[in-house]
Amino acid sequence: MEDPKIVNSMLLRFAVTIGATLICLFRYERDIGPLVVLGYAVGLFVVFIVMFVLVATVIYWPLMLLVGKLFSSSPKHFSSKDRE
Repeated sequence: MEDPKIVNSMLLRFAVTIGATLICLFRYERDIGPLVVLGYAVGLFVVFIVMFVLVATVIYWPLMLLVGKLFSSSPKHFSSKDRE
């Protein structure tokens, strides 16, 4: 598996490079189009991330709670009769 620090730094460099390129295009061509496309892409990315987090929360959070209760080390769900 990749090192998260390397992946995060690569994504940050990519975002800065794309943003700087689009700003330079805006300054050179005097056209707002590239900045509008950048804003639209960032907005879509945020919407997709929020949707993914919500779906993962609804699906996996109860599942993880159930697994935690099933495999917990303290046998609270057993009565004293079962231990004898």
